[in-house]
Amino acid sequence: MTQQPVPEARRRASSTKQGELPDEVTQILVKSLQLGAGAGGCGMLFGATAGIIRLTPAPLLFSLVTGFQWFGLSSVFYGTRKVAIARLGPEHTVTPAQKVGASAIAGAASVVPVGLLLRGPRSILPGAVVFSLLGAGGQFAANKWSASEGSSEKKSSWLDRKWSPMTRLSDEQYENILEEKVLRLEAEIAIIDEDLTALKAQKEAQKAAEDVAMQSPLRGDKT
Repeated sequence: MTQQPVPEARRRASSTKQGELPDEVTQILVKSLQLGAGAGGCGMLFGATAGIIRLTPAPLLFSLVTGFQWFGLSSVFYGTRKVAIARLGPEHTVTPAQKVGASAIAGAASVVPVGLLLRGPRSILPGAVVFSLLGAGGQFAANKWSASEGSSEKKSSWLDRKWSPMTRLSDEQYENILEEKVLRLEAEIAIIDEDLTALKAQKEAQKAAEDVAMQSPLRGDKT
């Protein structure tokens, strides 16, 4: 028996199962680490400043701990939220309510690693509740802001104002105006053609009259 070739899709699936992460998961992981690194750097600066102001015994340690907290919270929140939204479908089809739920789940999940490492298991439950509410509230506010921004952009044009001397035209109205202008131009061209024809006929008649007038004296001389 001849061995049948393995389809390309099966090869990719088997290689993925053997330890390679899907491209989507890899992108989410990389972006989460990048965002966490940026937030961690900001956290270190904030921790150093706060440690100096509060006169902590070890401002460097306080800065490192703050940076680690910001890194863990931001990276886990972003990654969990992206995974939750990806499981719901393409991001442009996810409803605002589903985004609020995904942000609430991400907020609760972001507390787990930081709470276990720094504050102990007892802090996980209250921290998860607080950050879940913060995530849901922040996403709800972001949804409202994006919706109001989109509606204001549609209504804020000065062309839509009552006092505006100009009005916004739809494609159909603009097409009708162009058709009217074309018809008017064709009518003007037809009138000009008629005038040229009449003028040409008048010149021809005038020339014929002049020829007749010139020939009549010649006939009188011959007689």
